[in-house]
Amino acid sequence: MAEKSCDALYAVLLMNEKMVLEELQDCPEIVRCFGDSFNFENGQKLYNVLLEYASGGSLADKLKNSSQHRLSELDIRRYTKSLLSSSKCLPIVQHHINSPTNYE
Repeated sequence: MAEKSCDALYAVLLMNEKMVLEELQDCPEIVRCFGDSFNFENGQKLYNVLLEYASGGSLADKLKNSSQHRLSELDIRRYTKSLLSSSKCLPIVQHHINSPTNYE
């Protein structure tokens, strides 16, 4: 399990990310969200989202750590296949992004 945290004062974006991930919970290509919580650490109130641990890291990490900041053809094929496979979930994402409450 992994945890993503931020100062509770700036939690709106992370809360939005959690809502999107919950809507996409049936997509096997998407990291699962296991819930959220608030806690205090060193006198600071934090907002935390519990996520499925992705052992390979993010795509950005992969690029940063690769030689010449490029992916191999095999990696490109694998990521493209995963993106196309998860496209079945896009109507859910589009509905969430276009929701009028996101523009208040």
